[in-house]
Amino acid sequence: MIYDPHPVWGLRGRCVDHSGFPEFRKTDWGSAPAQPTWHRLNQTSDSPGGGSVLDGRNEYIEGHETEYVPHGYVTLEFENSTMTEIIHRADRTPISLP
Repeated sequence: MIYDPHPVWGLRGRCVDHSGFPEFRKTDWGSAPAQPTWHRLNQTSDSPGGGSVLDGRNEYIEGHETEYVPHGYVTLEFENSTMTEIIHRADRTPISLP
C-alpha cells in the first residue's frame, strides 16, 4: 500500500510487506492483470487516506496464481542526504511507483 501524499506535509505513507504470507486479491478488482500494476484505492474505511496497492498474478503459488497478489519487496538506497525507495517484484525486477 502506498498512500496518497499527506495534504500538509506531502509525505506518502507506506505499508510494506505481510511477513511473506500470500495475500488474497480482492474479488471486486476483476481479473488479475498478467503483469503487476498499481490498483487505485479510493478513500474508504479500509484505506482512509486513499492510495494504491500492487495487483497482478502471483506466479509462486501454483494453481492459484490469480487468487493472490504478487510477492515483492522494497529496498532503500542512501547517498548523503538522499534516500531512494525501490519496489521490486520477487524476481528482483524493479516496479515503478504509482
